[in-house]
Amino acid sequence: RAGFQILIGSRTLEKGKAAADALLAEFPDLNVTGHENLDAATAAAQIHAEVAATVSAGLVAHDLVDGLPHVLAQIGETRS
Repeated sequence: RAGFQILIGSRTLEKGKAAADALLAEFPDLNVTGHENLDAATAAAQIHAEVAATVSAGLVAHDLVDGLPHVLAQIGETRS
C-alpha cells in the first residue's frame, strides 16, 4: 500500500468522497481521495505522465501509458 495514491471518481463529488471514506473506514492507512470522474481522470493522467517520465525504460512505463487511453475512454463513456 505504501506509495500508492488511489483516486476514486464518481458522477458526483459527494459519491466519490463517500466511496473514499468507506475505504478509509476499512483501511485507514490508504492514501485515497474521492472526486468527480473528470477530475479523477485528469489527476490520474498527470500522475501517470509523471511516473512514466521518471522511469527510464521497461515494462512499467509502457503499461502505465498504454493503459491510460483505455481508462479515459471508459470514463468518457460514463459521462456521455
